[in-house]
Amino acid sequence: MTIYELLGNQRRVVRHPCRQGYRDIRILGVNIQSRAKERLSTHTHKDALEIVYLVRGEQVFDIEGADYRIKGGDIFITWPHEKHGSGTHLMGKSFFYWIQIKIPKKGQCFLNLDQKNTKLLWKQLSDIHKNHFKGSKKVERLFFEMLALYCSQDYPLKKLMMSIKVTELLVEVMHCANKNDEQPRSADITAVIHAIKENPGTYYDIRGLAHIAGLSCSHFSGKFKEQIGISPIEYLTREKIAQARQFLSQTDKSITEIAVDLQFSSSQYFSMVFKKLTMQSPTQYRQQMKSKKSPRP
Repeated sequence: MTIYELLGNQRRVVRHPCRQGYRDIRILGVNIQSRAKERLSTHTHKDALEIVYLVRGEQVFDIEGADYRIKGGDIFITWPHEKHGSGTHLMGKSFFYWIQIKIPKKGQCFLNLDQKNTKLLWKQLSDIHKNHFKGSKKVERLFFEMLALYCSQDYPLKKLMMSIKVTELLVEVMHCANKNDEQPRSADITAVIHAIKENPGTYYDIRGLAHIAGLSCSHFSGKFKEQIGISPIEYLTREKIAQARQFLSQTDKSITEIAVDLQFSSSQYFSMVFKKLTMQSPTQYRQQMKSKKSPRP
């Protein structure tokens, strides 16, 4: 079973296991969005640790004014006292899981662990002093298995199995946090990034980008996504839209001229992609930029 088979026509599912007797699991959810959405307002989670795993795409989260740019394969965690949201950034096109775990009170058992092991687990978790780090495929698999398990029919050992899965997830998150997640970007992928940023208006397809990297198409696509977190074409599209924003705010080029300069097949397609990533049409964006530049009376 895939996540799409599990979700059916839904693309955002939020479950509250604590309401069904899973005392320690406040929220379990998945969100697959194909276009930008409104900003996530600043908030906190009382007495709960939140763990987000970004499967693909890119998001910017904010913790008390500090931005964290999260890419596919990354983990983002927040603690109860931390005010977080997306700051000034829209919630971008992405696919992520998240879970909120209720922090046990002193002397309280957690996830069917005894007091000794509960204390040990939370001591290790509290030693994580970073909010953003590289995750693993195991984290993604565990999230899917937890969601599938929770959505399955009840049976005698279901709650025990869920507790085991959540415990395994927390241990894997600790393992990921203790790794050196700052993996250097390889020279071949760096060369592709440089080529795209130098001129996002150049026509590139997978074959052309793979040629720059000196790799086969399949090897290049996998390596690029592993290091950058999104596919090469998705990265190229984002760079084109970033360049389009500059053209719209700094030049008088028409929307058709910008679409041609950036190798979009038509101005209509360019406008559709632009709105999908920014929640504004190119015309609306240009008007907004002009109003910001206009001197106030």
